[in-house]
Amino acid sequence: MGGVIRRVVPALTGVALLLALIHLGLSAFAWRDWNANALWFAGSGLAILLAGLINIVMLRAGAVDGTQRAVWALANLAMTAFFGLAWTVLKAPQVIAGGVVFALLCVGALRARDARSAHV
Repeated sequence: MGGVIRRVVPALTGVALLLALIHLGLSAFAWRDWNANALWFAGSGLAILLAGLINIVMLRAGAVDGTQRAVWALANLAMTAFFGLAWTVLKAPQVIAGGVVFALLCVGALRARDARSAHV
């Protein structure tokens, strides 16, 4: 993986995890009652967290085979699509940020030959 990507992928993974933690933390404040909307909001934060954790696992892995790379890229692509869909109902800067972060992580996953080379 190129030098720029080698430094950027771990940083973007950190941003994704921070975004997830903020999202989950706001779940308690977004609704007065624990209801279906609150569950969906918290579930979205959990999905972001799990996608970020997939990136951590892959960054710590050794050589990556085609299946691992596909799962890694697919997780990031799914989150990119999720943020794209979110944009249709919520035009907010954090939605753009999340979409850009996961789109770049998807590119990083596709370009990785050796996941450890992306880890700083």
